[in-house]
Amino acid sequence: MKINFPIISYLDNIFSVDKGQGFKAIRVSFPDKNTMVCMECERNSVPGWIIESSGNFIELKPSGKKREWTRPLSFLTNMVLSQYVVSEGRSITVGELKMRMKSIKDKFPEAPLAEDFRIFLDKYNNDVVVSENILLDWPI
Repeated sequence: MKINFPIISYLDNIFSVDKGQGFKAIRVSFPDKNTMVCMECERNSVPGWIIESSGNFIELKPSGKKREWTRPLSFLTNMVLSQYVVSEGRSITVGELKMRMKSIKDKFPEAPLAEDFRIFLDKYNNDVVVSENILLDWPI
């Protein structure tokens, strides 16, 4: 599977914008079109999502861990992997995205990225489909 960067993502309770470097840092890979594997960031993975630069919305549902036996070595390096089931990409409306954004908290209060995105989305009607033009209009 190929992801079209830049993306907006919510993965392991972290809301971020990524041009590709972040995904490289956590070693994201797609062994097949329905599976994503990455370095474990949180012990308890939660459902997440990706919005590609085109507006394509992809859901991520945790499906397990790999190499958990390496957890005792995590003081040296993290080798545990989180695995996710990847949904087929689809369009998403501003209203649905606002609902998904409601419970997201900024990890770094001094850089309120999620709050800024919520305020930005308020400019649009709930029934508008998120598109490349909308995403390009967000001044990040």
